[in-house]
Amino acid sequence: MEIAKFVITCVLALITVGGTFAGIFKAYTKKMDDKIKAVKAEAAEQVQNAGAKVQEAKDEAERKLNAAKAAAEKGDETLRRDFSERISKLEADVSELHKTINDDLRDRLGNIEGEMKGMNNILKSIQNWFIDNTPHK
Repeated sequence: MEIAKFVITCVLALITVGGTFAGIFKAYTKKMDDKIKAVKAEAAEQVQNAGAKVQEAKDEAERKLNAAKAAAEKGDETLRRDFSERISKLEADVSELHKTINDDLRDRLGNIEGEMKGMNNILKSIQNWFIDNTPHK
């Protein structure tokens, strides 16, 4: 009888421990699921906010474009003159930028070429050292 009580006590203890661990695991899983849901909800909200901001920016750009089209249709000569002056300035700036970039690129390539020529002698001396110090059969 004592053995049966001991076996029953052990089985009940095992069931209790298993139940406790199952409850802890279930609570942990629920907590993680809640965190995941919160992150998903926050991400969805941020996406909606970003979508609204994009739509607002798009609407503002369309309003500005329509205003520019209306001003151009009215034939505002000062606006056209201003645009042509801006275009001329931009063309000059782009030409200057192009020249600067080409000059910088030419200088850098010249420096690289000089470094490569300097390395040629070093590589030849290393090659000759290996040829001289390698035993021939």
